[in-house]
Amino acid sequence: MTINRLLAICCFVTVPVLLSSCTENNKSNSDIHAKDIQKEAKDAAQKADKAAKELAHAAKRETRELDQHAQNAMNGPAADEAAQKLHSAARDARQAGNEAKDEAGRLALITRVKSALINDVGLKTVTKIDVDATGHVVTLYGTVPTVDDKRRAEATVSSISGVQQVIDKLQVQSPAS
Repeated sequence: MTINRLLAICCFVTVPVLLSSCTENNKSNSDIHAKDIQKEAKDAAQKADKAAKELAHAAKRETRELDQHAQNAMNGPAADEAAQKLHSAARDARQAGNEAKDEAGRLALITRVKSALINDVGLKTVTKIDVDATGHVVTLYGTVPTVDDKRRAEATVSSISGVQQVIDKLQVQSPAS
């Protein structure tokens, strides 16, 4: 409709300009000519209006068809398969994320244990101690010079936040070593 109005305005603006350029002697010819131009402009505006309405109707029809196709696609077997794959991928991603989080937590706990052992037992002794963690359970492996070092290592690890149990598999070095 906007195109029709613009076309009509252009035509009606053009007509007075044409009329003003005509002389008085040609006024009757100009009047006839002006009426013809107005009629042509009106006919053109009506045709443009009709074409615009037809285009709008066709666009609405195509939009409804596309909506229907989209609905069919979203409700069909391909959509179900895609949804299943998405759910499976999300489950796998959550599992991988949880495993990575668990491993990061395990490594952080091992690092805290080794740091505490270095501070409380001494670096020379700690280099002979291996640490492993599963959940909140810490296992100590290796050798220590004395029974006192073994007790201090276990006590130190037990006092660390996040440690619920210590499995002490440390061996005391024989005096000859």
